[in-house]
Amino acid sequence: MPQYVVPVLEVDGRTNITQSMAISRYLARQFDLYGKNAQEMALVDQIIETVEDIFFGVLKFLETPKATERVQTI
Repeated sequence: MPQYVVPVLEVDGRTNITQSMAISRYLARQFDLYGKNAQEMALVDQIIETVEDIFFGVLKFLETPKATERVQTI
């Protein structure tokens, strides 16, 4: 397992892709969901990065033990 992390996407039995956002982008390209030009691709990247920001913000919020500290993270 490369980088000793999950998730891992195995492609053609030879190539392993790690990192969820790299896997998402790879699959979007493979299934023609990534956009037809640079502008559309930039919009897809923007959505992916926004989702990632929200995800990490929620994780940070959940890892904060006290309610008063949680208010400060918002």
